[in-house]
Amino acid sequence: MQAPVLGARGRAYYTLAVLTGALLVATIDKGVLSVLVEYIKRDLHVTDTQFSLLSGFAFVFFYALLGLPIARLADRHSRRLIIGLGVAFWSITTVLSGIAQSFQQLFWARVAVGAGESSLAPATYSILTDSFPRDRLPMAIAVLSLGFVCGGGFDDANLRVLQMATVAVLPTSILYPLMPAPTAALSLYALNVFFASVGIGPGNAALQIVTPNQMRGQIRALFQLVFNFVGFAIGPVFVALFTDHVFHGQDGVRYSLSVAAAITCPLAVALTWWGTKPYAQSVVRAAAWE
Repeated sequence: MQAPVLGARGRAYYTLAVLTGALLVATIDKGVLSVLVEYIKRDLHVTDTQFSLLSGFAFVFFYALLGLPIARLADRHSRRLIIGLGVAFWSITTVLSGIAQSFQQLFWARVAVGAGESSLAPATYSILTDSFPRDRLPMAIAVLSLGFVCGGGFDDANLRVLQMATVAVLPTSILYPLMPAPTAALSLYALNVFFASVGIGPGNAALQIVTPNQMRGQIRALFQLVFNFVGFAIGPVFVALFTDHVFHGQDGVRYSLSVAAAITCPLAVALTWWGTKPYAQSVVRAAAWE
């Protein structure tokens, strides 16, 4: 007796579950340094600015450099093979990060982790876009990003939802570092993460919907390049420079975070507002391809 075969819908959700697991592992490997910040600074004798390079620029360096060529391969060859090789490589180099004995060793180990993880996003979003119908894509990407609770109800207004989430994040991003008590800071931070998660699914779906199938991996890689350079390379250094050179010490980290948010969040709101009309025109053009 033959085992039952998954239908198209079942295969789509199985694919989503596997890719979500891969993203979970990638996120842990990418962010683990932040949990160990004080131990790393003490054992390797690094400053806040040096640590920001380890947690940001080192990872993004080859991630950005290899993202586009790997995305081109993903658009033309086996996406499953590319993801599998990437997962194996970044897992090994994460282990090497754990046994690094100097700033230089840890820096290059993190570079290698970024190189491995550059394989994941372009192939993943391309696979999901092929696996789910257009009206379910925001939900699928929200699940992928652990934002399921907010992803399913906004299929027809992706960029508007992203814009609302960006506005909502502005005050919480500025205020949570300044709270006088841990409970208040954590409460505002949780609200901040919730608001940010609202835009993840619709924002990523908005990009995929207006991209031709044969270019999805490459466009996603270009997005990841900008996203990671700004968020993970420039962002930590931006905060650390305020801490080291303006507020002069660890007690100033909270003020550095708040100032950084006060500068960057209004820019993000302005950019999403400016992009609304061009995006609507792109949606109309994309509909003509179908």
